[in-house]
Amino acid sequence: MSSTYNWRLTDILRGESRTNRKLDTLPPMGVIVSQLKHCTVCRSNLDQHHIRYRIYCYKSEPCLSALVPCQFKLKTLTCERSKQSHLYQHDQHFAASAPNQRPQLSLAMKAAIRELVEKDVKPSRIRNELVDSFTLSTGAVPALKQIQNFVYNYRRSTIMNTNVVEDMEEITAGSQLFDDLRDTTPFTFGYPLDEDGAPELGDGSDDDPLVIGITTQFLLKAAARDPDVFVFHMDATFMLVTCAHQVIVCGISDAARQFHPMAFFITSQRTTVQYSHALRTLMDIYKVVVGRPFLVRYCMGDAEDAQINGVEQTLAAPSASVPSKPEVHYLMCFFHVVET
Repeated sequence: MSSTYNWRLTDILRGESRTNRKLDTLPPMGVIVSQLKHCTVCRSNLDQHHIRYRIYCYKSEPCLSALVPCQFKLKTLTCERSKQSHLYQHDQHFAASAPNQRPQLSLAMKAAIRELVEKDVKPSRIRNELVDSFTLSTGAVPALKQIQNFVYNYRRSTIMNTNVVEDMEEITAGSQLFDDLRDTTPFTFGYPLDEDGAPELGDGSDDDPLVIGITTQFLLKAAARDPDVFVFHMDATFMLVTCAHQVIVCGISDAARQFHPMAFFITSQRTTVQYSHALRTLMDIYKVVVGRPFLVRYCMGDAEDAQINGVEQTLAAPSASVPSKPEVHYLMCFFHVVET
């Protein structure tokens, strides 16, 4: 059947939620073909997993009753392993066959929405603000779904504010460490990669926690000091994020009472597993950038069992690469990294 269509690739979307949001923006459609095939989306192991192959057609009354029937078709290829989707289009949808066009967001409305998004205003409240600010009649008010999509895209693409796992995987994939990266350019680390080199982030549950490290080469190189002349700090804070996940801040303080941040970790939980993973990956990336192990003699943190256990399992415990480490003295106090 596919040979009768002239398919044109229109979108490549990573994640089931993003594909569903794309389909939600289209007029009502029905599935006319749905079957499993060997994957043609991924670059490896094509014969070991499958894609869901679907073809859609419009089923709205204007499309079906038009003098010249709408020939538009949509094909989706969704990998069942990576959830990446390729969207293809055949022919064009007749805009004239949909006479009741929904109200559109004007440039002035979009500018107003951007200002409200910066203030963390919810989409439903934004819709009410547009009605009052632009004196819109009932028929001229954009749908809440339109506003939600615009807000989501602006947060994700401009201010990089998102709590969708698929979006974070795309962001981390484009912000990894490479040879020619400038010392002051941030990069992410601390997460596993699949066989295609794509990040595999947890969903934030207890069984699949989320841990993402963020730093720069400059910050790591600035911490290259003798362990006797600095204090290593680790503190969890909720003041640096807007999507509920806490941030673990790691850094050092010197004899001049100056604090030098080393890395920030976004984490879904505060257990020994997360603390150990954060410290272990920090030590690994430090050795890659600086060229020698990161040694700590004094560590200041909270009076928290999970944090203490994490320090004992990583900073204090000998490893194959560093069989001999200085004795770590754990100092307990309340240390505020960011003053609000």
